[in-house]
Amino acid sequence: AVNAHGESPAGFPVPSSVMPAAKAPTAPLRPTLIASTTSSISIRWVSPRGNGGATVMGYQVYAGKFASEDLQLVYDGTGSPDILEFTVKSSSSMPITARGQYAFQVRAVNFCNGITFAACLGPLSPAAVFVAKPPTKPTSPAKPYLSSMTNLGTELQGNSNVTIRWEAPVDNGGAPIRGY
Repeated sequence: AVNAHGESPAGFPVPSSVMPAAKAPTAPLRPTLIASTTSSISIRWVSPRGNGGATVMGYQVYAGKFASEDLQLVYDGTGSPDILEFTVKSSSSMPITARGQYAFQVRAVNFCNGITFAACLGPLSPAAVFVAKPPTKPTSPAKPYLSSMTNLGTELQGNSNVTIRWEAPVDNGGAPIRGY
């Protein structure tokens, strides 16, 4: 490039500093119950919809007595992005008591600053509350919704399809769902 003050050397410009292009990931969905006993609660979560522009590098699980604002970190899975389940046992750092109600929240972690590899903590998921109890019947799933339909309500004769979907209940009663 040339201006009134001279000509710049050929080549690619190098910025004096680089701003991180990524942000913290979005919050995962509310955790769901895998299993419960009188002395343990196992939860599962799904990856967040948004990774903030950098690969999610793991998850942190916070838990505490329900109605207490004192949630504590019970699992730091930074560096283990494939682990999407965790069990809190009465022998861990947060004792579980029979019939106790416990709140769980999960956050995703990425390294959004490629220069210093600083961890970026996403927001916490909505809280899910589970009871430390022997397995019982599950809660009801959310209201089903129409997913798709073909030839329904038209003059076309023959095959018509309607697809209805629903989400699994948040609380499976402490045992795997076997059917609907």
